[in-house]
Amino acid sequence: MDHWPRMWARQEARADIARRWWALAGGRPGLAVADVGCGPGFTASLYARWGASRVLAVDANASALAFARARGVPTQVELRQHDITARPLADDVDVAFVTNVLHHIRDVEGALRNVRARTLLVGEFDPEGEGDLGPPLDERIAPDEMRRAMRAAGWGPSGVRRLDAESYAVVARPGV
Repeated sequence: MDHWPRMWARQEARADIARRWWALAGGRPGLAVADVGCGPGFTASLYARWGASRVLAVDANASALAFARARGVPTQVELRQHDITARPLADDVDVAFVTNVLHHIRDVEGALRNVRARTLLVGEFDPEGEGDLGPPLDERIAPDEMRRAMRAAGWGPSGVRRLDAESYAVVARPGV
């Protein structure tokens, strides 16, 4: 659990990127959203502060959720242990944010197939980035590979949006 405060601080330091994810996905007050792989919950809390009526914050790691509970999250954030690689997230949400988590997953297509939403935003670290933040360059997923995985999982991805020197985002809708 010692690393969750550092993860919180990293999420907090990149709040500007989360604000861009929110805007790219069409974020507005009243939406129901999912933060898949929420970690310590900082970004899920931001979505609530920005007006989401419901934020389903899921993570496979129970200690991440325990940290988020202890730290405190807004009332519209529901923390739930869920492994997106094992079974679908069946909750009805407007937007699912899957950000900075897929590089940890072997079966990216399978995980994306298990996400249900009217809009999906995937944000990841770019292997062409500088390597100053995030995972090692060789563990990152290239934007073209991510779009291919999204299509294979049944999503219709848009173009790649560069967010900074390290990261990108892709928005998708169901259907290829």
